[in-house]
Amino acid sequence: MVQDWSLTILIVPILNFPSMSGYGMGLLTWLNVPQIYQNYLLMTMSFVMCVAIVHIFENRFYQLFALQTIWSKFRIPFIIINYTLSFSINMPIALAVPQDQKTELVNVFLVSSHDYSIRPIIVFRGFPT
Repeated sequence: MVQDWSLTILIVPILNFPSMSGYGMGLLTWLNVPQIYQNYLLMTMSFVMCVAIVHIFENRFYQLFALQTIWSKFRIPFIIINYTLSFSINMPIALAVPQDQKTELVNVFLVSSHDYSIRPIIVFRGFPT
């Protein structure tokens, strides 16, 4: 449910193809939350949803087959590690986004037209080889 709300109300990602770029048009954009935090939230909620599905299947396995086994000792650390990794795996990506310093120069030298909307766009690209 949180994944659905983050996609349809909070962020509403609009993708620009064929370049891997996009921007958000949701409630968080209206509240001036930076784009990188919105992307981190979206990616983290996707990972948490996957971990929750794994946890549902693990709980079913535990209840049916592993109540009196060694798995009962490793179960809680397994769940804690999974949720910790789901929140922290995206941190290096979110912290490695460079600051956009050329935008101020473009806004100074170019006159903005009302025909175009100026929005913060995040561009996904690979590392140079």
